Amino acid sequence: MGQELSALTAAEKPVPRVSCEIDEVTGAPPPRCVTPPRTPPRATMKDVTIKRPPRQRPAKAPGYLHRKRSEAKSFLRVSLRRWARSVGAWSLDAFRLRGYARNRRRIAGQHWEAPFFWDVGDWKSVRERPFRARVVSMDFERGGHAFNIDLYPGGFREDGRASVGAYLRYTGDRPCLELRLRLSVVDQRGGPDVAWRSGLALLGATARLDQGVVTNWGSARLVPRVWLAAGNGHPGLVVDDCVRFRVDVMILGERRVDVNPLGGLALPLAREVVGAPITPVKRRSITSPMKGRAR
Repeated sequence: MGQELSALTAAEKPVPRVSCEIDEVTGAPPPRCVTPPRTPPRATMKDVTIKRPPRQRPAKAPGYLHRKRSEAKSFLRVSLRRWARSVGAWSLDAFRLRGYARNRRRIAGQHWEAPFFWDVGDWKSVRERPFRARVVSMDFERGGHAFNIDLYPGGFREDGRASVGAYLRYTGDRPCLELRLRLSVVDQRGGPDVAWRSGLALLGATARLDQGVVTNWGSARLVPRVWLAAGNGHPGLVVDDCVRFRVDVMILGERRVDVNPLGGLALPLAREVVGAPITPVKRRSITSPMKGRAR
């Protein structure tokens, strides 16, 4: 029997049982109550198949239908993008044409008057005039209104000391005249002119800065003086010691001027400085007769 028990493995050996009952003979408890440990049963694991994410799967060579489908998608995407761009460009052109038509309707019946030319001779002595020295042209009439040109060969503003300034002065008696003007230096050799074009201008016999009315309008930097003289391969704009200036005027009409509470007198800020034109007000302060403030 002992040999049979020794032949068994440790897992197969019977676990000895120790009783914890009190002995009836001696009446004393056993020295120790021992409960043999039991080996927990092993958990049975099932084989779980782990799937790879789609991006980690081995790539397959695209087939013919897949390639054709991708090409069709790309073609459709590019076509829609080009169509959207063309529609946007067409809409922008239509918007611009609408504005152009509105402006054309506004100035319907208006036209540019005949240009006025002024030849300034003896330019070598005229160009030596000091800063803010004025040269006045003869009076001329366009559209039934009288004007003249104020020329500043030595410059008028601090930021235009190196340029020739020119202003169109209204010499009539109307309180407010609405017009557009263009000042230019003519290239007498047939080249392009150096021109400056204004937007809406309000000229009157008396300046009213509170209503945007001034007595003259022009540019303090019409043309740099270095452009007039020959140099750097350019023949210059002076021919036979003479420079030709050109003025184009478009009369849009007359406007009513409100009399201020001071009895119709001009404001103190509207007084002229001797030998200098009034500084033109900003374009945003000029009120358009069609839509509020001018743009």
